[in-house]
Amino acid sequence: MTPAVSLGRARQLLDRADYVVSEVSIPAGSRELGPHRHDHAQIYLVLEGEYSESARGDAHPLGPGSVLFRPAGEVHSNAFGGAEVHGILVELADEAPAALVPGASGGPVYRANHSLDPLRVAFAREAGRHDSESTSALAGLTLWLTAEVSRFGRRPDVPPWLREATALLRRRSSEGLRLSRLAGLIGVAPVRLAAAFRRHLGCSAGEYLLRVRLSRARRLLRDSEAPIATIAAECGFFDQAHFSRAFRKAHATTPGRYRRARAD
Repeated sequence: MTPAVSLGRARQLLDRADYVVSEVSIPAGSRELGPHRHDHAQIYLVLEGEYSESARGDAHPLGPGSVLFRPAGEVHSNAFGGAEVHGILVELADEAPAALVPGASGGPVYRANHSLDPLRVAFAREAGRHDSESTSALAGLTLWLTAEVSRFGRRPDVPPWLREATALLRRRSSEGLRLSRLAGLIGVAPVRLAAAFRRHLGCSAGEYLLRVRLSRARRLLRDSEAPIATIAAECGFFDQAHFSRAFRKAHATTPGRYRRARAD
């Protein structure tokens, strides 16, 4: 089975009887893809970049840490922004969805930005390695990914007000909105909002905000020449030291080393 990619380029990472795992990149400035379908069920985990997918009358914005599951033959369309989109594609063999993602049998599954950030970071790391252990690591990560997608499929849809909350945190990430203030802006009790973050996104509102800030910081480190102290301030960190501690904890490297590695 070869990965069905309608746009961009794919590099196969793993080939198993039930699934094929590929690293897929869609170039910046790509055209919009009209309604189309694929012969096999697919899971896509966004590593970097943003785009949207429309299916069954709804549009789903997808950014770093977002994940989707699309059943075989599901009609969908895609719209892309100005930046490259980079992610992990898992294409499932005919009978594999029933075994690997049983909770998603009801239809497509979409989960918002940063829902699976730990997996995103781990996949990005292992996709860049070419040692004898990377194959086993990628197989383990793929099973972890299918388990999370199956769990997402069993949960009720994300409430519209939670989508509004995450959109506010992304737009105003440098402000550091507290939970009580965020809840007031969307008209939901703080305790209900906190529970929704945990239930649907697996993190607190504060942890989600940190992921948004780090995602923006990675993009600036990669795509700009701004000083690290300037990036720290623009992304809402107290100072460069605070930014460096948070970045090292999340990515096991410093901002400076990350920038140099991306420039190589």
